[in-house]
Amino acid sequence: MNTVEDLRIIFDSYPNIGLLLDIAHINNYEHLKEIVKMRFPECLHIADKHFGIAHEHLPLGDGDLDFKMIFNDFIPNYNGKVILEATDSIKGIEQSKRIMDSIFTKKLI
Repeated sequence: MNTVEDLRIIFDSYPNIGLLLDIAHINNYEHLKEIVKMRFPECLHIADKHFGIAHEHLPLGDGDLDFKMIFNDFIPNYNGKVILEATDSIKGIEQSKRIMDSIFTKKLI
């Protein structure tokens, strides 16, 4: 996991570099807020996770992350690429897709 200071050093050294944000690697929502404030993501890796577990890639809806809040409050108007980090079952992939569809459909209305 990169700290905000680690990212700041990279972005200061390479001002034209983009951000691929891996949502499942945030420590908490404040961590996400600070990252996005520094650089808005061009691409997302998304998977769910439980806070307190360092590296977990669950189907959306099976962890602690509130994806509706993330997309509405932290990355509104996001229109870049979204890469669903692989889950271990078709059921998990379908569940994740339904959640993403519901988020993006509501944003289009």
